[in-house]
Order: sequence, then structure tokens, then C-alpha cells
Amino acid sequence: MKNFLIIIILIFSLTSLINAQTDEFLKTYQEQFAKKPEDLIFELRLKQDRKQFQQGEIIPLELSFSSSSHNKFGFDTASYDRSGRLMIDSFYIDNPNGTVDPLEDYFSKGFSMFMIGGLHSIPMLTDKPQIINYELNEWLRFDKVGKYRLYIFSQRVTFGERYSEESKPAFAISNIVEFEIVPANEKWQQETLANAVKILDSSTSEKEHEKACLTLRYLGTKETAKEIINRFTGDDKTCNFDFYMGLQGSPKREFIVEEMQKIMEKPEFPVIGSFLQDLSLLSYFLQTPRSLSKYPGDDKEAVKKWEAEREAQEKSKHAEYKKYTDQLARAIKRKQGRILAISLDTLLDNIDDKEKANVAVSLAKVFLDLPTERQKFLLEYRWEEIKSSQIGGILQKIYENCESESQKNNQSELRDLALKRLYELEPQKGRELILTEVSRPKLRVGNDILTILTDKELPEIEDLWLTKAINNSNDFRVRESYLLMLERYGTTKPLSRLKDFFENKIGQMECVAQENLINYFLKHDANFGAKMVKKAMIERAKTKCYNSVFESISKEYWSKEIEQLAVMSLSDENIGVVKEVIETLGKYGSKEVKDKIWQRFVEFSIKMKADASALKKTFGDYSYPLQTIELSFIRALTHSPNWKLSQEEKSKIVALCISKDCLNEIDHPTVEVRSK
Repeated sequence: MKNFLIIIILIFSLTSLINAQTDEFLKTYQEQFAKKPEDLIFELRLKQDRKQFQQGEIIPLELSFSSSSHNKFGFDTASYDRSGRLMIDSFYIDNPNGTVDPLEDYFSKGFSMFMIGGLHSIPMLTDKPQIINYELNEWLRFDKVGKYRLYIFSQRVTFGERYSEESKPAFAISNIVEFEIVPANEKWQQETLANAVKILDSSTSEKEHEKACLTLRYLGTKETAKEIINRFTGDDKTCNFDFYMGLQGSPKREFIVEEMQKIMEKPEFPVIGSFLQDLSLLSYFLQTPRSLSKYPGDDKEAVKKWEAEREAQEKSKHAEYKKYTDQLARAIKRKQGRILAISLDTLLDNIDDKEKANVAVSLAKVFLDLPTERQKFLLEYRWEEIKSSQIGGILQKIYENCESESQKNNQSELRDLALKRLYELEPQKGRELILTEVSRPKLRVGNDILTILTDKELPEIEDLWLTKAINNSNDFRVRESYLLMLERYGTTKPLSRLKDFFENKIGQMECVAQENLINYFLKHDANFGAKMVKKAMIERAKTKCYNSVFESISKEYWSKEIEQLAVMSLSDENIGVVKEVIETLGKYGSKEVKDKIWQRFVEFSIKMKADASALKKTFGDYSYPLQTIELSFIRALTHSPNWKLSQEEKSKIVALCISKDCLNEIDHPTVEVRSK
């Protein structure tokens, strides 16, 4: 009887606690909801109006934003962030003790820095709803069954156009939705996993494939974790991120770490970088469950303790990376071919510089077994680390393997990189191959490779280039490349024919080909070249190349005559032309042009300040925002290598600024001067 009474008391206490939490949740919500503008509509709903979900089941949400007042509210449509999680919306639940943020420690102590941002638009709200879709599972994992209430606070909405200087936050809070989490049925779990695996293994639509990835990410069972681990090889590009985050957010972390340790040893398993990183972090989180305490502020002693705590956690984290990197180094001896190549590539990313030379030699032997994108990445960005005498033959094989037309389209970048690195490693052999390429009637390597040779002239080939430049006048990419080679290696011999054929085409040609041609003229006949620059600025019937004529002139051909033409263009009616001219004069212009730029900035500033809507406008053929044009003026005046501004001049610039971007570009002391 006594035990029964204790149970009754416990149940009553727990019920009272839950009721208290619910009351506080509703009270807070009502206080927050009262701040929402009446004409802002933010509706939250569970898709298909479902009210019950099993643990691990995807919970899809739909967020709908609209307004009865058109164009009053700005809106951000962002649906992802490069960090891995979009922080623009906050989720509030009435029973937080039953939930866990599955990625809380990943974002709070996993890394010191994240790449943020992503593509999005910023429309104005109307009565037509803007829809945002989410899976609630990304933010909340329901470890306890029961009934829940949820609302969302969003930072997507502003009064006025978002990111404009006049905008300010609008309090956007949704309605409350109610739902129930019930225990997962074992049969349902098995069937759900099997169905997702079937979709991943079959040829299905991209949408179905993405949903299967998410199913594995959130299901949360040991069997699911094992399936993810076995597939976490980098082969499934669609699922790779969800596999990574799925292991991070799983409730089965101890099991996952054990399984990842085992599979890394297997000869048939390729260890990719994100696998090693995932394992290291999960192991670190298990050993360091407590997050770094909040930064203590101005208390110096507390700050010292905080910094010591952070340093200790960082050391612990790096120790886990080192432990698993060493394990991979030992396991590599049992791997071969493609599996070995991928694992060596991962090892290269995680070892000390003194050990990289040996790994580079081993990697060279299996380099061709790497995926094409990794070959390109290593040759482009990690060349100094993988460069060795053994890789020269591999580079030539890559070049030769890309001979066929069918391979050219898919592997042209790889072939170009291989040829470039071969030229650096074995200059004579590389030069012979590049000479073959620049002599081809049909070019097949990129312009950066065609012009990489140190030869000042190649007169024995220029007749071919001249013929091709003239005869391929309808193929702008071909003409662009041959004119580039004439500018880079050509003599004065083709000059008269190029004048005769192209003089009347200046201002009507495609931009890059025209730029290469003008640079050739400036190199071999400066006066005629300047005449063509002027003609290109006047002839505007067919193209918009006049916007970039001065910007494209090589520094070595810059002259007083060209500078005078640029200064004349400062008064051009097209602000896009003015912008490009200002930027070019800031880089190449003599001291004499500083006052000309200054005068033009004053004129622009006065005109824009007289226009109340200037900050909302765009200018020029390419719709430049006012801030972009201002920054061109500021950078030209303050960053030129040919003059320096006095403190007094900097102070005057501040007075000319219209936008905050303009002020931020100027040194902080200058901003203080203005405030006085």
C-alpha cells in the first residue's frame, strides 16, 4: 500500500511539473505572439495534417509567410547554409526534457569556424504565401514518447526590403501545432530501412533518392547506423552529407564508434576524409560530453580559465584525430587499388608535413585509381604536397588517356592540369607537348595552357593562328584562343592583315576576342591600339564590351595616351563604364588622375544625395547597386599604388559616402572623424 501511495505521489508530481511547464510555455508564447504585426501572416503546419509520428519517422513541416500589406515586409527565402544548418528559424517545444538537439555538440564544440551562407532571394511579401519546407528531425530528436506542442520564431522577415539600410526586424512568430510521438514499431523500422535501401540501390528519381537519404539519417536504429557506415564511402554524392550528419545525430553513438573502428580496418573499405572526421568527432564527443562554458566577458581571471578549458578541449579533439589517423596509417597496408588510393588521399589530409613525402610516393603509384574529381583537386590545389619524381609518368598517362574526343569533354580540365604540372616537373617534355597543342588546327586545351610557355615569340606557328582567327570568325571561342596566342607569342608580321580584317569589326566583336586583339595592337602598334580602344568605346551598336575595354588592357601596354582616354570616359553617361574606368585608373593611373576620380565622386555623391530613393536603385547596363559604385570610388582612391591620401582627404571622403558599405570600407578612425 505504501509503495502504491509513493507511485501515486510521483505521478501527481510529474503531472504537476508537466502542467507547470505547459502553462509557462503558453504564457511565453502569448507574450511573444502579441509582438507580431497584425498584417504579417506566419502559418506553421504539419504536412498532410498528421498528428502522430513514430520515433525516428520524418516529421515534415511547412512554413508559410504572407502579408495583407503588399511590399511592406522583406523576406529571406534561404533554405540551407554552408555550415550544415540554417540558424534563421528557432524551434520552441513545450516538453524540452523529452527532446535532444541531435547536432548541438557538433555546432557548439565540433569546430572553431564554419563556412556560412548560401544562395537565396529576398522578395517582398504579398498575399501569395512564401513556402519554406523543413524536417523537424534536424533540430529535434524525440527520445521520449508523448504529446508535444511546437511553435517557431523566424528572423526571415523585416520591415522594408531585407538588407537595405532602412530595414529592421519584424517579429515573426507562428501558430502552435500539436502532435504525438509514439514508440517505433520494430516491423515498421525494418520495412522503412529496407525500402530506403532499395531506393538507394535502384535507378530512381533524384527526389526519391534524397528522401531515402533523409530516412536513413533520422531513423536512429543500430541497423540503420550500420547501413550508413557501410555506404559512407563518398560514392553516393547525394547522401554523403546526410550520412555524415546522420551519424552525428544518432542516439547510438557508442555503437557507431565501435562499428566505424572495425570497418576502417577492412581491406575492402575506402576511408574518405569525412568518414575519418566523423569518427574522430564522435569519439571526442563521447569522451567530452560537456560543452565549452559561455565566454565570461570582462572578468580577466574567468577568461583565463575559459581559455584554458578551450585549449584542453582542443587538445583532446586533436588527440582523437591523431589516434584514428594512426589507425588508418596502419590499416592502409592491407588495402589495394582504388581502396588504397582513396585511403591514402585521406591520410595525406591528416598527417604532418614531414610524413607527406612518403605518402605522396605511395599515392603516385595508385593515382590513376582515384576518382577524376580528386585527381583534379590534388593537381590543382595540393600539387606541392604530391609532387615527386614518380608522378611524372602518371601525368603523361593522364594526358595520353584524354586523347579521344569522347573523353575530352569529361576530362579536359584534368588533361590541362596534367599538362601544366608535367611542364613544371619536366619542362622540356612539357614544352614539346604544349607546342604540339598550340600547333593543332583544332585546339583542345584551355587558354591558360596555350599561353604558359616562356617563349617570347613563336613565329613558325603564327601563320596558322592568323588563318584560324580570320577564317573562324563565326566561332568566337576559336577566334578568342587564336587571337590570344597571337597577342602572347606573335610578331609584327600578322599586324597588317589583322588591321585590314578586324578594324571595322571593333565594337561589334565578342568581348574577350576583342580584348585579345586590342592588346595585340597595343603591343605592336601603340598608336593604332589606342585608336582601337577609342573606337571600341564609341561603337556600341551590338555589344556591351565597352563596359570592360579599359579593365582588359594588360598593365604592360598601359600608356599616357590610354590613361587620357580613360579619364575622358569618366564623364560617360553609362555608370557601368564609369565604374570600370575608375577601378582601372585606381590600379594603373598616375598621380595626375587622382583629382579627376575625386571630382567624379563628388559629382556622383551630390547627385545621389539629392535622390531620396537612390539607395534602392540600380544603375548601368548590369544593374549595379549604388553601394557597388561607391565602393569602386573608395577603393580606387584609397588603395592605389601610385598615390596616398592624407587624413584630411580621408575625412572628406567620409562626407561623400551615402551607404554604410561606403563608410565601412574606410578606416575606423576616419569614421570617428565624421561623427564629430
